[in-house]
Amino acid sequence: MAVFVVTSQTKNPKAAKASIRYMAHRRDQEEETITRTLYARYGISRKSEAYLAIDNAPDGTTFYRLVLNFDPLREDTFKNLDLRRITEKTMRKLARRFKNQKVQWFAAMHEKQQGTALRHVHILALINGRFTPCDLAVIRNTATAQARLQRRELDGQATMEQEAPSREKQQFLANAKVIASQPKIVRIEGGSVQWRGSGGSNEVIPHCLTCGPGRMMHRLTQSLFHCPSCGSITRDQGMGTEIVRQPKLELTLRREVDGL
Repeated sequence: MAVFVVTSQTKNPKAAKASIRYMAHRRDQEEETITRTLYARYGISRKSEAYLAIDNAPDGTTFYRLVLNFDPLREDTFKNLDLRRITEKTMRKLARRFKNQKVQWFAAMHEKQQGTALRHVHILALINGRFTPCDLAVIRNTATAQARLQRRELDGQATMEQEAPSREKQQFLANAKVIASQPKIVRIEGGSVQWRGSGGSNEVIPHCLTCGPGRMMHRLTQSLFHCPSCGSITRDQGMGTEIVRQPKLELTLRREVDGL
């Protein structure tokens, strides 16, 4: 389950600005001071904008320092959750808990902070009111739901990417099997075409004299072959071939005779 806690609160603007500086410049694991990107309600923000919001906060505003953290086993397992998106949706839920006011907030993602390997989010929220245990529970549940939804989406995408090569391999093998099962021309000699079947045996089949070389004919008997394209029946005489029946030619002659 995600963790959403209030680490401190103050009404002092100077202390609130110090929190903004901490969020943006906290040393990383290499103990180097860095500048992190600040996010706010409407996207990327800057320290100057956070300072201005603090200075212009209405009377009675409390500056809450919040931390949003995630389960490293069931949520941020591979450190690839979109922390900004989860933060935005969580803070949207928080804002709905405090009605009749415009809740402002500023956040920074701490991914390599000194002293912890867990990625987390520091938030400064400007709120006129107090958190109740119910508020904290609802906000924490929202963060948990968003984190686990992302985890399922990311894991599902990774599974699909792993399965894709397997599916492509299966399709390739299926195509190769179909191609291998088709007869292939070995050589063409005179009026005959020598084909090699899927079993590796060679069979000499004459080509269709009407359709031309390369047109495969079907064997009817030991010496008769049928062309499925033009319907001709050809006899293999050993030393050559002859057309025994040519339906298209017969039909043409019949029309010419009928026209006389």
